[in-house]
Amino acid sequence: MKIVFFGNADFGSETLNSLVSLNAHEVLAVVTNKDKSVGRNKMKVSTPIKKVAVENNIPVFAVDDIRDNNFIDKLRALNADIFIVIAYKILPKKIYSMPKHGAVNLHASLLPEYRGASPIQRCLIDNKRKTGLSSFYINKAIDGGSLIFQKEIKVFPDDNFYDLWKRLSDEGPSFMKETLRLIEKNQTKLINAKLVESYAPKISKEELLIDWMDSAKEIFHKIRAFSPYPCMYTIYDEKRVKIVSSGLFKEEHPICEPGKITVLENKLLVACRDSFIEILKLKPESKGVLSGEDFINGFLNKKQNKIKNFN
Repeated sequence: MKIVFFGNADFGSETLNSLVSLNAHEVLAVVTNKDKSVGRNKMKVSTPIKKVAVENNIPVFAVDDIRDNNFIDKLRALNADIFIVIAYKILPKKIYSMPKHGAVNLHASLLPEYRGASPIQRCLIDNKRKTGLSSFYINKAIDGGSLIFQKEIKVFPDDNFYDLWKRLSDEGPSFMKETLRLIEKNQTKLINAKLVESYAPKISKEELLIDWMDSAKEIFHKIRAFSPYPCMYTIYDEKRVKIVSSGLFKEEHPICEPGKITVLENKLLVACRDSFIEILKLKPESKGVLSGEDFINGFLNKKQNKIKNFN
């Protein structure tokens, strides 16, 4: 089939690379956002998907306004059989209805569970034991089109965001290959959704601030969900401290005021509503990543610093 690939994020890079190598299909073009100016020097940075396209000599439509009539005319002129969409923006009907096989999205959950922008993070926050990939035909509903194919992926208890993201991303190439095979064979109406519908709204800055009144398990799972980026954070001595990794502290210890720091055998413990978590790695503002022990030695043991709480 003749394919146009829509994407921005690195999550779709391996899948795009794989599609280029398949003799049965041809990637006609890639649609992605325009280069962005970043940093003090305003360097132009391309999306990860554009970089893959350039490396493979695939024509690129770098557009921010996909409703632009000039772009739509050029897209239609390609006469593609199918559009494949991974980690991109919402397509209008005039675009997703253009190819004869429609537009297909790859989503990082077992739909209809975790429809929306942050399925991997929400899965970890909820401490799910499994998630997966879903492909579906795009329609006007957000992640609500007819399902084509699904594959379950195990979630391990200590997975952070990157661990699970990488496992799902690595499955993308074979998953999309099977999706295209089912479409070509007209075998795409095989799945009846069994999970309860749920939503994965976009991450807000406000929810990254740790509330030490939450339970230890709630905080632990949130730290997993946002590590290594952007990270949950707390405030220490009026400065932001990112919490990169943590562990549940299962030993008996007297309950303290939530947020209170306790050092026990060189372990950096913080009181939550019901018990403690151990901070394994953290990143104070303007500093590199430190171990809990390094933080104890470099911050807590300073004689002039009597602060013993995270806020």
